[in-house]
Amino acid sequence: FILGSYTKKAKLERHASGRFSIVLSEWRNRQIRRMVEKVWGIVKKLKRIRIENILLWNMKEWEYKALTKKEKDELFKKLDIK
Repeated sequence: FILGSYTKKAKLERHASGRFSIVLSEWRNRQIRRMVEKVWGIVKKLKRIRIENILLWNMKEWEYKALTKKEKDELFKKLDIK
C-alpha cells in the first residue's frame, strides 16, 4: 500500500545481509524506498540496473547509450509503438 493505493506485486531476491534486488511490475514515486523503509528502515544505497529490457548495470549516472535495434524493437513492442 503506497500513496493511498495498492501496488502490483514485486519480486524480491536477497543476495546477502542488507543486500537484495527488487523487480517492480509497475513504478510509483520512490516506491522501493517506501517499501523498504516500512519493513527494514532506511535505504542507504539504491541503484537501478535495468529499465524494461535495457540493461544499465555498468553505466555511470551521467552516461547514456545508443539502443541496439533489438533493444528498440523489444521496447517498442512492450509500449505498443510501431
